[in-house]
Amino acid sequence: MGRVYFGLEQYSFEGVDQEYLEFVFKVAKFLAGRDERHEIGVAVVGSEAMRRLNRQYRGTDATTNVLSFAYHEVRDPGRLASSEEEFYLGDIYLCYDEVLKEARAGRDEKEAFTYLLIHGILHLLGFHHRTAQEAETMEGLEEKILSTVLQ
Repeated sequence: MGRVYFGLEQYSFEGVDQEYLEFVFKVAKFLAGRDERHEIGVAVVGSEAMRRLNRQYRGTDATTNVLSFAYHEVRDPGRLASSEEEFYLGDIYLCYDEVLKEARAGRDEKEAFTYLLIHGILHLLGFHHRTAQEAETMEGLEEKILSTVLQ
């Protein structure tokens, strides 16, 4: 079982609550082959806060849709650390305005939020999209998790 610590600041999405986040996290871990007891933090922030985070940690002075900050480096996505002090995987920041933009591009708000959350979770689980092969693997897993969660 995993736990999700959720901070919305002043933003919310219909159908997204603590129980839903923990369900998405559980499904994502299971379908990614990681059913260990891990925890994450999730925060929804505005565009300016996301821009500051992106500038401070990635050197890019622009907003972005999702940022993941791993608490521990996962070198092999097939193997997560399992010692007691390494149960906390890290934090995911989602930009409220970017979720709405994704929703206007064809997904409803809950689906857009869920897709970006899954993307962030997979990064914390050690998946990346630096190469075409990694991107293909990660995108396939994102879609599989999304379709399972939203069915």
